[in-house]
Amino acid sequence: MLTRPRKAKILLKQEKATVVQRRPFIIQLKYTTGENKQALTLGIDIGYTTIGFSVVTEKSELISDELTLRKRISRLLEQKKNHRRNRRNILVKILKCGKTHGYIIKYNWIKSGLKKAILMVFSRLLVGTYRKETGVMS
Repeated sequence: MLTRPRKAKILLKQEKATVVQRRPFIIQLKYTTGENKQALTLGIDIGYTTIGFSVVTEKSELISDELTLRKRISRLLEQKKNHRRNRRNILVKILKCGKTHGYIIKYNWIKSGLKKAILMVFSRLLVGTYRKETGVMS
C-alpha cells in the first residue's frame, strides 16, 4: 500500500518498519495489518471498431470508458512497405544530352539537397564545364 513520506519516517523511527529498497523507496511493516481488499468486477465488451470496459463494485461504478481501434491497419502497413522499398531502390537519371549516353546512379540514404549538388557537379563534369583546378563551376 502507498503511504506518505512523513508516515513512513514515523514508522521507521518507531521501529515498526524496515527499509527494503532505497530506489524506489520501499518499506516493510513489522506488524500484521488487517486485509483491505475490495471486491471489483471488470466488464469488457469487444466490438469490431470499439472496445468498452467498466469496473464496478456492488454499490457503484468506479470507471468506464471506450477505446476506439485504428482502422485500415493493413493498408497502412502496405503503404509503409512501399515507401521503404522506394526509398531503398531510388534510381536517379543524371543526364541525357549531346554526346553522352543516359547515366543512371543508384543513391541510398542521401538527402535530396545533397543529391541535387552531386547531380549538378556530375552533369557538369560530363559536359566539360567544371574547372578541375579551382573546383568552380562555370
